[in-house]
Amino acid sequence: MEQLDWMARVGTGIAREIRRHRLAAGMSAQQLSDACAELGANIPRTVISNIENGRRTNVSVAEVMVIARALGQPPAALVFPAGYVNEVEYLPEKKTDPLEAVDWWSGERLPPDARVVFEERRGFSRATYPGGINAHQQWAINIARKHRAVVNRITNHYRSAFESQVIEATVGEPDNESAVARAVAKQLEYYLYDLREEMTRRGLVLPELPPGMKLEKRPDEHIEIDDSGEIVSRWTQHGPQPF
Repeated sequence: MEQLDWMARVGTGIAREIRRHRLAAGMSAQQLSDACAELGANIPRTVISNIENGRRTNVSVAEVMVIARALGQPPAALVFPAGYVNEVEYLPEKKTDPLEAVDWWSGERLPPDARVVFEERRGFSRATYPGGINAHQQWAINIARKHRAVVNRITNHYRSAFESQVIEATVGEPDNESAVARAVAKQLEYYLYDLREEMTRRGLVLPELPPGMKLEKRPDEHIEIDDSGEIVSRWTQHGPQPF
């Protein structure tokens, strides 16, 4: 019963935010319905009115996404309205700061209830997270984010190398900034190669690389694998890989 009550409370909160942002945008319920239709989703005016008036408390994820887009808001803003409330009930009887809930929703942090656990060892109290404080970094969404970030860094370093090379040629004075930028980009390419290998091992979809970006395995790489097939260590002549 509590689960049903909580789900109804979530729906009521979403309805409140839909109405808040609709009025702030100066839109009628019909205009919001028309905006949803332009996005390819048929959400009649009566449905919007029933949601806002509380006659309907079950709002689907699809409806949240479309209505949020029509209102010019991110979907999470309708569920966890940071800036308008001090706390949200993100799970039954569990409340937290709305920004913490938004970060959990987007995969940027552990669930708010994944609190620290204190362990007593040799007379000392140590704070730990049962799954590890960085366990969320192993979620597929964050591995994909890491891939995107590394690709952007590689692109930026090569761009910097090119710009430095142009300046060197124009000024006529040698400068090692271009060589350093290319060396850093190369190390990042090795990292990205390793990351994509790990993504393949996990069954994740590999994002397309930018045109012209080619990756290769680290030279002289030594890999040790345990009986279960897990990589326990790996090194190259350039030092340990940056995992």
